[in-house]
Amino acid sequence: MGATGPDMDNIERLDLKYLPLVHHFIKTGLQVDPDHFKRMEKVLIDDMDAITEKVRQSTGYYLNLASGDQVADLLFNKLGIKQAKKKMTPTGKRECVDDDVLTAIQHEHPVVSLVQDYKEYDKLRGTYAVPLYKLSRRVKFTEWRIFPNLKTTRVPSSRLACDEPNLLAMPNRTERGRELCEGFITKSGWVYLSVDFSQIEPRVGAHRSQDDALIRVY
Repeated sequence: MGATGPDMDNIERLDLKYLPLVHHFIKTGLQVDPDHFKRMEKVLIDDMDAITEKVRQSTGYYLNLASGDQVADLLFNKLGIKQAKKKMTPTGKRECVDDDVLTAIQHEHPVVSLVQDYKEYDKLRGTYAVPLYKLSRRVKFTEWRIFPNLKTTRVPSSRLACDEPNLLAMPNRTERGRELCEGFITKSGWVYLSVDFSQIEPRVGAHRSQDDALIRVY
């Protein structure tokens, strides 16, 4: 920060000189195995069917666990679970079954954790597995790639935004999420590295990789 505002030379050095790298990434894309995402869709559907059956066996009720109305009816009416502080849907027609509500009542009945697992698998399937398969493009006879849309002017903090797909929000904290991410592949001897666009992590990445371009920037 200069006496009258941001140091424009520093902004150019840090915020503008990385743009060729971003454009190169958009043009090059990421190599993927689309068949892996297709297989994962089937695996996730099987997981969801198995959970639905477990809920039926545990409660005696068969329901569509993707339906908020049916889940709310099961938890709060049929099973009689009580929220410490009742949270309703925006319309006020029923009690909410958002993630924060389920987390708060997860110890009230074993079926709640099953509902949470179902919602996780449903999101992995609909938000990641299916779109990643559909977005895969063949660039060579045996090579498929995804070309994400990285945006450099959408976030006030100057961080990148990304869609089609949102690679900045890939699931990697659960077993199925990490298994899904195995559909991103690299050339022999290469690895993918997740680095937060913060003050320190890009500098650590530059030091560890000894990449000339990163060293010049950071």
